[in-house]
Amino acid sequence: MPDPPPQALTPLQKFIRLYDRDGDGRLSHSEITHLLKTTGIPVEMAEPLLQSDRNKSGTIDETELAPWF
Repeated sequence: MPDPPPQALTPLQKFIRLYDRDGDGRLSHSEITHLLKTTGIPVEMAEPLLQSDRNKSGTIDETELAPWF
């Protein structure tokens, strides 16, 4: 049987891919800082965003970013 077609990306997944420079599916501190600078959001917002890193991996994944999105 042929493989099913790939699922369309959600808006959040598209957003993460836009700023995920290393392609790991998560946003690191430097990627978040770049995102904030690029969008004109104060860089001071990086720390509150990084506090949503519930598993303490040092990156923000889709489930951790969802409440902000």
